[in-house]
Amino acid sequence: PTPAQARPAPAAAGLVTDAQIAQGVVRLQDAQTNLTPSHVGHPGFENLGFLYDEAVVALIPFAMKNRAEAEQMLDHFDARLRIPLAEVQSRADTNRVYGILKLLTPVNRTQPPVRALINGVNIRSTVRQGQGQMEYLTTPGPLSWLLLSMAHVNPTKYAQSIQILEQALRAMQAPDGGVRDGDRQPDTVHTEPHVDAGVGLLIAARANPAQTPWPAPAEAAWRWFRGNVLDAAAGVIYQGLGPGGRSQRHATDAYSWTLAGPFGDRIQQEFGLETLWRLTLTMLHRSLVQVTWTAPDARQRTSLQLDYTDPTDPAVMRPLVDDSMHPDYGVTRGGYHPAGSPEWSGGGVLGLQKTAVRFWRGGDREKAIQCKAFADALEDETRGTFYPLDGVQLSPYSTAQNVGTGHGWRTPLYYVRTPQGQTPVRGGSPVGGWVVLPSQGINPFIPGETYKATFDQIPSTPIAEAR
Repeated sequence: PTPAQARPAPAAAGLVTDAQIAQGVVRLQDAQTNLTPSHVGHPGFENLGFLYDEAVVALIPFAMKNRAEAEQMLDHFDARLRIPLAEVQSRADTNRVYGILKLLTPVNRTQPPVRALINGVNIRSTVRQGQGQMEYLTTPGPLSWLLLSMAHVNPTKYAQSIQILEQALRAMQAPDGGVRDGDRQPDTVHTEPHVDAGVGLLIAARANPAQTPWPAPAEAAWRWFRGNVLDAAAGVIYQGLGPGGRSQRHATDAYSWTLAGPFGDRIQQEFGLETLWRLTLTMLHRSLVQVTWTAPDARQRTSLQLDYTDPTDPAVMRPLVDDSMHPDYGVTRGGYHPAGSPEWSGGGVLGLQKTAVRFWRGGDREKAIQCKAFADALEDETRGTFYPLDGVQLSPYSTAQNVGTGHGWRTPLYYVRTPQGQTPVRGGSPVGGWVVLPSQGINPFIPGETYKATFDQIPSTPIAEAR
């Protein structure tokens, strides 16, 4: 190992820099709403912004010390969340939707409906209530991410909206502590959004993540996670729990985001560092893929990335299903077809960084150095997926197009050429800029955390060796 400071900066290595990624985000913003499209180039998605994407993208300029730019993005949602509940109740349509607002029925149906936001918004609409698009459902993950983004950028300014979002998350929490999947699958708890919501409930209470027990709703969320989807001995986090039992489908973000945040700290406290190591190895063994793909600049690239799932899972390798109402739609890939995600890889970088710090502070230098090597190599590989497009640095949402992620949706198109050499689709996804957050030491799950100072003290391994 060589000292951490000997690792070349991205620019010196010929890779995209954080500043270039952040500049691209700003250039993609709508001039009036300050929102960005989730997918550039994919037909029909030109005006679509998913709530989760908007929350993540707002953190990119914040990470680059441009708080005003981040606030401009979040102000759009803050203004709409402040619309009085009475107005939403009087103007909501038969689906209980008013613009991008929704009246959400709590799990406890004896309680009155609460304000929430739908998952898909029209980024060009300037009407008071906003305009929904494509996904009129409300689920806990995107709401949690908006809460976390607001808590980072300006918790005082957004205090009222944070309170409204917390109320919506508590409305989706069942008596057993599980945060259910909103009005999409109200009888199911998906692990990743459940963890997001548990962290959101913790942060909204302005509690110290290092102290236990947590406030009651967050503590209940942890206990549900520990009792239902964590197998500490096997090093497995199950994807969720529904009427049919525990889901066996591997979900990369259920590992990476858990490792990155307060739930990872609780795992260390209650089960020890070896459990964190087993979980890390499970994530890498089942998620890490090498893929060769062609970017919109017509250059072929080979990248190491994290897949959304385990591409060798027989259920994922089943024939493609084109019927959007079929349960296999968005799951199957028609054979072995690995799909690397720059966005999910960015989350993996953070999870590996945090785990490295835990081992370092725990006195296990060897595993700390290994985790740092994994994190640095994955960060470099993720930067290598970016390409310039009309003056903006973008990465693909996924290195594979129009295949199932394994979790219910298909990957969008970023590059299509006709036999005549024309390119009707050239695009990408700004949410691939996720990697800026761990690069700048921003942990979305713990506002104000300073873990990166310790991470930078851990000796580095040459990138070629880490690969």
